[in-house]
This record gives sequence, C-alpha cells and structure tokens, in this order.
Amino acid sequence: MNLPKIPKINTNDRIIVWGSIVLIVSITTLVIVNRIRKGVIREQILDDIKKGINEEGTATYTEIKYTDAFEKDFYKKAPSTAVLITAAQATDKAKRLYGYFDKAGSDDEAIVEVIKELKTKAQISQVALAYYNVYKSELGADIQFYVDKTIFGLHSGSEHRQIITDYVNALPNF
Repeated sequence: MNLPKIPKINTNDRIIVWGSIVLIVSITTLVIVNRIRKGVIREQILDDIKKGINEEGTATYTEIKYTDAFEKDFYKKAPSTAVLITAAQATDKAKRLYGYFDKAGSDDEAIVEVIKELKTKAQISQVALAYYNVYKSELGADIQFYVDKTIFGLHSGSEHRQIITDYVNALPNF
C-alpha cells in the first residue's frame, strides 16, 4: 500500500503555523478574561446602583432611614405580649411587595399600602426575613432601589420613599 508523501515543512511555514496558534489562543484567552471582567464589573455597578452610591462613594438619592425595622432579626427581640404576624402572612406580604417591584417602574402606591398594613417594626422585620428567605435580597435595599424610580432607572424623587420612612419610623417597635 502506497501512502501519499507528507511534504516537509520548512522553518517559515512552522513560524506561520505556530504564530497562528499563539494568536488564536491569545485572542480567545483575552475574550474570555474580558467577558469575565465585564461581568464582575457589571455586578459591582449594579450593586452600587442598588445601594444608591456613586463613584465618589456618596448617596445618589434620598436614603431611607428605618432604624431597626428592616433588620431580619429585630422581631426576635419582641416581648411575649407583642403582636406578630404568622410566617405565612409575612411570606404573603413579601411576595406581594416583590410583585410590585419592577425594573421598568414599580407600583409605588401599592408598596406603600402593603407597608401600611404592618402595625409594628417587628412585623416589618418579619416580612424582611420572609423576603430574604424567598428572594435572597434585602427588603429595605430593594424598596430603596425600586421606589420612586423612573423607567430609565433614574430616581425621580423621594415622595413615596419619604412616606414609607415617616410611617415606619412612627411605628412602635412591638
């Protein structure tokens, strides 16, 4: 059986082949590293936007001051006489709030109404815990991010955020 002869590769051809391989591997590595880096940077930017912080590290919009109400463990400090809601009620309210959050524009009035259904900071804390358990996100931060937001992601004001802040801060702890 006669096999075809394999032509001998000269030095110039080897340089071209190896140069091409190195170039392809370099470009592929660069693209992969760049995409990973962009993803990390994108996540950092989204986290900063969600927290309301600009490049200088200062707040870019009115921050909500809630004292302890949105701390997930605050309700555990409640005395035995405190009026708490059931876990099912807390989860229901958490799901309702999440449903009103929308990247294109949340239903701020509905969010305010759900918050106003809660009569103590401990009850808000229970909802914050349920919200975290279901969505792995902080309720207070999400309210701050989504409420009073325009369709382009810019915050138009703080009218509803202020209503929520005033209501929550006026609530009794337990």
